[in-house]
Order: sequence, then C-alpha cells, then structure tokens
Amino acid sequence: MDDDNQSSLLTRNFFLVNIHGQIESSSFIGHDYENVYCKCLFRYGPDWALVNNTNSTSSDKRNNNKDIVFISQMASRRPDQPVELPLYVWNLPIEATFKSTNVFGWPQIIVSVYGMDNLGNDVIRGYGWTHLPIRPGEHRLQIRLFTPQSSTLLARIANWFVESRRPEFIDTRLAAGHEGRQLVTIENQGGEVTILLNVLFKDFKKYGFISR
Repeated sequence: MDDDNQSSLLTRNFFLVNIHGQIESSSFIGHDYENVYCKCLFRYGPDWALVNNTNSTSSDKRNNNKDIVFISQMASRRPDQPVELPLYVWNLPIEATFKSTNVFGWPQIIVSVYGMDNLGNDVIRGYGWTHLPIRPGEHRLQIRLFTPQSSTLLARIANWFVESRRPEFIDTRLAAGHEGRQLVTIENQGGEVTILLNVLFKDFKKYGFISR
C-alpha cells in the first residue's frame, strides 16, 4: 500500500484492524497424509470491509467476492516426525486490513486443509475457524479441524473407497457460519492448524471502544 493511500485511510471515519503473520503448520493424529496444502480466507459482518492490499504476495489469489484467499504450497510429513502424529509445515505468510465503524460481525479466519487421494484428486482433510483476536499484540492460535459427513450410511461407506466423493462445503465460509448447520453432521478429524498472528488496532477510542 503506497504512502498516499495509507494516509487517506488513516484520516477517514472508521477504525482499522490489521493482522499479519503466518500459517505455520498442521498436524493430524493417526493420519499420515501426502501432499497436504492449506487455503485461508476471512468471513466478516456487513459493516466491515477488507481494505485492498497492493503488496499482496504471489501466494494470494482472489475469489469472485474480491476477498483475499491465501493458498500454501504442498507439504509432506516431516521425516523427523512420527507417523502417528505427522507435522506438515507451510509457514504461509498472511496479511489483511479491515475497516469498520461497528464491532458487530468481528472478522473470522477460516482454514481448509486439502490433500491428494490415490487418483490425484483434491480431497478435503479438514475445515477450521476462529475469530480474530480481540486484543492487539502477538497471538498463537490453535484451530481444530472437522469435516462434514454424508447424510446416509451408504454414502459414508462409499466415501471410504472413493475419497474424492467426500462431502465438502460449496462455500468455505459456511464452515464458520450458522446457516443450515443444524442439518450438517460433522466429524472431528483429530487435527489442528497453528497460526501465528500479530494484531494492530487503529482509532478504536474514536468510536468508544477500548482494547486492552
């Protein structure tokens, strides 16, 4: 973001929330997957907007809603880690700046971890989400992963033989929402994603909010 655009942002009538850090790694208890990668995006309320970042890295892509999506490279299990608790390291840098006048709809960070099946197809290994920290400073987040399950026993049996047919969310943001979740059965995958974030606030006191 150039100096002129940054100066104009800081003088407008909204507060800013900036996050920067990295998606460090993921682990799965009892699952030794191959070629695992991660996607990361954000969900936020109607009073919030994502400030464009012209210094986005080559790992960033944009979806149809013009929200930043961060995509990691493939990672395999580290050879020094046990098969029962494999660790996949990405160190994917992420950065985003949000603006709003209302804390309602506080941004959430959503991760989705994918791997390859025996046929080379992308298969979901787990979704996870959490709200961004509400305090400035450095934070280490541990996000547990889950996957949606098929609604019928026959479909679940078929999924064991053809992994690429496992159910996924059409829109990844549904993993962090409540819309229709009462109709979705999920399963804990025994995995988690580790994220290291630095959080900065700007002009919170102007709107009567105090961050500690």
